[in-house]
Amino acid sequence: MLGVVLLAGNVTVASVWKLCAGRTRDMRIIGFPQRLVAATDWFFTA
Repeated sequence: MLGVVLLAGNVTVASVWKLCAGRTRDMRIIGFPQRLVAATDWFFTA
């Protein structure tokens, strides 16, 4: 159950970060949350 909650939370937060970063159209800002999402995905699934 905890895994499901963590996954749902991560997907929700990643979606919000992507939408907010994408609105800036600045590649440095877009890349930052993508790196964080990749790191948290790796951390919670490894």
